[in-house]
Amino acid sequence: MANSDLSNALANIQRVTQDMRAPVQKYLNRTVGYIGGTTVMKNGFNREVLNAFDQSFGYPFTPEEAEIYARQAIRFGAWEPIIRAINAMSVTQKQEDRWQYWLARGSEQRSDASSKQTAQQIYRQLAQAGDDYHNLLAKDRLGERYNHQPYDEQPTAQEIQRLNQNIHFRRAFALRDIDAPASYINREWNWAVRQAYLQKDDGVLLAAAKRASDIGWYDRAIYAADRTITRHNDSYRFSTPHRSNVTSHSYNVGIDPAWAYGLMRQESRFVTSARSHVGAGGLMQIMPNTAKLVARQMGETYNPAALSEMNTNIRYGTYYLSMIQSQLSGNAVLATAGYNAGPNRARRWQPDVQPIAADQYTETIPLLETRDYVKHVMTLIELKRMNLLFLIKPMTLLARYLIKAVQAMICAVVYSFVMPLYAAENPDIVGYVMHVQMTPAVCALDASKQKQRKCLEGYSLTISSLLPELSKSVDCTTSSSAKLSPLQAKVVARVMPDENARVQLWQNVGGCV
Repeated sequence: MANSDLSNALANIQRVTQDMRAPVQKYLNRTVGYIGGTTVMKNGFNREVLNAFDQSFGYPFTPEEAEIYARQAIRFGAWEPIIRAINAMSVTQKQEDRWQYWLARGSEQRSDASSKQTAQQIYRQLAQAGDDYHNLLAKDRLGERYNHQPYDEQPTAQEIQRLNQNIHFRRAFALRDIDAPASYINREWNWAVRQAYLQKDDGVLLAAAKRASDIGWYDRAIYAADRTITRHNDSYRFSTPHRSNVTSHSYNVGIDPAWAYGLMRQESRFVTSARSHVGAGGLMQIMPNTAKLVARQMGETYNPAALSEMNTNIRYGTYYLSMIQSQLSGNAVLATAGYNAGPNRARRWQPDVQPIAADQYTETIPLLETRDYVKHVMTLIELKRMNLLFLIKPMTLLARYLIKAVQAMICAVVYSFVMPLYAAENPDIVGYVMHVQMTPAVCALDASKQKQRKCLEGYSLTISSLLPELSKSVDCTTSSSAKLSPLQAKVVARVMPDENARVQLWQNVGGCV
């Protein structure tokens, strides 16, 4: 029955099994729970599936059943079942970073001090173990930021010479020079990297990554740099090619360039000519139908050949990413899932009633490919700058970027230069507020494009002046409201989502602006 009508099976299982022996009841509940947990794509999430797993507890779990039970519990924030599911795993399975993280998440919800202490201990161990997804989540739970200085190990002249003498790498570069098929080139390169890795030869790996990066062979540079053991170089591991194109197109549509780079690295490894088996193409792996939609939205004529052109591919990809984000409550995690699996799926996977944390949403994405995709992209963004944990609905990426950028500029410019220069002349001045003029991108330059979507959704930021922040002896309060156009109000709401905070700020300083 569960295979054909899960809802009916869940509704009737207790009645059907009430006169059966306990082991049989547990077995049938496990079977129904397993079917429900493996058909989320078809049937959606159902709290009764978790209840069926709870009723089956005591019957031995297979590794797959334990994972499904844990994810069902994570989805519904059922912390004790999470702990039970993880404790039912094998020792090896339980020690994986993801399950250690969720064991800590469950343990910290308990009221006793011992469980909370255990959770903190697990978080500390994970935070110190690396820079992968769950390591960074653990660091966030501890209230720490990922702020290490980028690794910048460079190969020595001797190591570059050894690279030139390495027969495996010489063959790989030679195959590339004669434009051999990519499968042959990559196979030779991967073999060369494997041999250097097995010999723990970080020097040759760094030299190979440097040479590949210097000639624009970014995917192979990443492959080599990712496999160093003790010496690392983040500029090779997290390459940022085509920087002017990525940053300008990202800012034009109001997204963080680090997000675009994370997607690009995951989608194509920066191979401009990349093609997937389903027809997606280019740096941001855009489907032809998606490109047609974007071209139409941007008021352009679609040209299939344009997807292979670097600038157009980035422009279309960043626009589409921004469009998905606006459809999905401005949430970066949902939009990343939507970019990979489609916005409709990402929307269906949202909770029906109350918000859940982004880590819960990500861990319970039904498609393994999309689940891993989101984790990788979010990790790459964090390695650039971004905080992983936020609740749906979060502060947008644009708001996060603007706030940090303005804070950094105020610290660097205002306090180091403006304050010493002017504060002594006016004792009422205690600081300066940067006046940032926000105008629709392109609109200010081309009136004919004012109604195009790219104009309405992208914003240019111009630092037009510095406004004095006066001491308390000068009354800047006001009971008026800021007079903003609808477009200005939209921008300000993205930068400062809390309406009460916006109103309070204006009432405190508006009288002097």
